[in-house]
Amino acid sequence: MLRLIYPALLVACVLFILWKGRSEQRIILGALLAGSVNTYFIHVSRTGTWLDLNLMMVANELLVTVIVLAVAYRSKRFWPLPIASFQILALMSQLVILFGQDLQAYAVGVTQGLWAYLQLTLLAMVTFRDVKAERENRQRPT
Repeated sequence: MLRLIYPALLVACVLFILWKGRSEQRIILGALLAGSVNTYFIHVSRTGTWLDLNLMMVANELLVTVIVLAVAYRSKRFWPLPIASFQILALMSQLVILFGQDLQAYAVGVTQGLWAYLQLTLLAMVTFRDVKAERENRQRPT
């Protein structure tokens, strides 16, 4: 049952942000969605555990990080920065495998996934806030 929470959050965010999101939100959503789908296929295709260094996983996280950072640096808004920070932590959790071979596989997997929940939640909150602000702006007398 718990394994369905992230896919449900991901689908809900995809639908909501495609419906109401702006271009920055959609770009970041696309990067996070592609990263999540790639992570699933990389994880399913490998024979080891989360503790095994997987260059495909590192490349996946690096690509998502570059895209999110590009949006954050170009944006005039603050909200992309925390998402970029979470993504950097996700990348670092992959790189820590190089230095921490004695870590528990489950702990690495949980750490990796935690940032994705926070990113999607923050992205949905920002989109909701923008929708609310647009609605308030339309209701104001000119």
